[in-house]
Amino acid sequence: MTIQTPLPEKRSRIIPEEIPLQIIFEDQYVIAINKKPGIVVHPGVGHTESTMIHALEDYRLKNKLPEIRLLHRLDKDTSGILLVSKDESTYGEFSKMFEERKFDKVYLALVLGTPKSEKGYIDAPIARSTVDRQKFAVSMDHHSRRALTAYKTIDYFDEASLLAVKIHTGRTHQIRVHLESIKHPVLGDSTYGNEKSLQKSQELSIKRQMLHAYQMSFIHPVTKKQCTIKAPLPYDFKKVLSEITNTKYKIPSFTFSEYDYHHKW
Repeated sequence: MTIQTPLPEKRSRIIPEEIPLQIIFEDQYVIAINKKPGIVVHPGVGHTESTMIHALEDYRLKNKLPEIRLLHRLDKDTSGILLVSKDESTYGEFSKMFEERKFDKVYLALVLGTPKSEKGYIDAPIARSTVDRQKFAVSMDHHSRRALTAYKTIDYFDEASLLAVKIHTGRTHQIRVHLESIKHPVLGDSTYGNEKSLQKSQELSIKRQMLHAYQMSFIHPVTKKQCTIKAPLPYDFKKVLSEITNTKYKIPSFTFSEYDYHHKW
């Protein structure tokens, strides 16, 4: 999901916290952080401290930056790339690119089972669930919004597979909802998982959804250079994959283009 998210206007309410940041790309305009799982991006009810915003305020002060702004967000238990602008002008340029979908983002998802087709797309509208208002679901309700997800299977395991996933729309929980809708829920997803996926997750001692924002490619709006950023898998994700394969797991080399799909984005 992509939402432009500035730091709160009233900085006095944000107490900087020295939380280690794994910076995987940095220039004078932007930084890319490999977010650890379990960290909330924005303060909110029940999360008033130790968020990414608190960590970034600490980074801003230490680096004497007048402004620093998140360009998008990730769910608490989703790891991977978070892009942050260092000034107002850059924020505007990158925000426009996000709105025009000029970023190529690839997620990795460890899911239950293996899709029948190696690659495909899910074109199914999403709305807030009528059963549980904290959840979202594929729905034909008039309040639903179009959602389009593409996937490609890049590795196969016993009762699980590793998918590369792209989203063309940015609906809340889109990847998790769509993969559940085709009966291949993300392992470790306690919100959208089914009985079988939760049982498999328990067998593998998975504590959170196995979803990682792995790669982001774009033309830098200031330098005009092609940038491709990759975020290494966090320890827990690598550990699960290594246990499944009984090897020191390495992500297979793969290509993933929407042109692989006979579908108009």
